[in-house]
Amino acid sequence: MMTYFNNLFNKSLEKKGRIDMAGGITTQTLYLEKVNHPDHLTKIKNANENEAVFSKNSWKKLMDEACIISGSTYEGRRKAIQKTFQYIQRTVIPVFPEHGVVAVPTHSPDNDENIWLFFHHVLNIIEIDKNSVEVIFSNGEKKRINVSYESLDKQLMRAARVANRFTPFSPPQPPYGGDFSFSV
Repeated sequence: MMTYFNNLFNKSLEKKGRIDMAGGITTQTLYLEKVNHPDHLTKIKNANENEAVFSKNSWKKLMDEACIISGSTYEGRRKAIQKTFQYIQRTVIPVFPEHGVVAVPTHSPDNDENIWLFFHHVLNIIEIDKNSVEVIFSNGEKKRINVSYESLDKQLMRAARVANRFTPFSPPQPPYGGDFSFSV
């Protein structure tokens, strides 16, 4: 039943071959980055697009709109994670928990250097030096980020725990269409 409604929900939001769930953040979003530009506040990089998209909205507004699509607000999700996991600083945010989409801040969210990585697209991180890493994304794209390997690794572990807790689990179905019950 849940799959039917998820498919219906996704089809109603389909745009250019991708699920555009928030007019900015999608299931294809690799990262959000604050930009210093008079007309744009946020750079959005998606896996299925060669060029980045620039938004007039702040990262916080984009995150809030995305969270609302899935039934909460950015603040609501932040408080839930802080209470459930005790992740008080650099709190990871389950943006679209029904799809396993968790946003990971590299620094404090209000820090100008912060980049929001989307956990399900991070394939690997490679230490460049003591204070920088290269992130390899699901589409093969690479991005250098000024953060220590240990710090980002800890953040990605937090994201994995949050995704595991909040992503719905669908138990496997038997191949023959029956159930698992038996008589003794």
